[in-house]
Amino acid sequence: MPLTDPQWAAISPFFNLKRKRMHDLRHIVDCILWLLRTGCQWRNLPKCWPHWQAVYYYFDLWKRDNLFERLNATLNELD
Repeated sequence: MPLTDPQWAAISPFFNLKRKRMHDLRHIVDCILWLLRTGCQWRNLPKCWPHWQAVYYYFDLWKRDNLFERLNATLNELD
């Protein structure tokens, strides 16, 4: 299930949305959440998603930047 507009509004400030890029970051986040939910392997992403290497690039970038920990902390505070 993709992020709703209110969910995306809550987390979008964490992302650099002004940067020129090939993929929509909301779509990338949806894909990462789908991977986590289904347990699918990176290389077996359905064709409707961006190429697995692009999704993994952002996942690795955000993981190294501790973005997921910061998101989790902020969302827990909001909850």
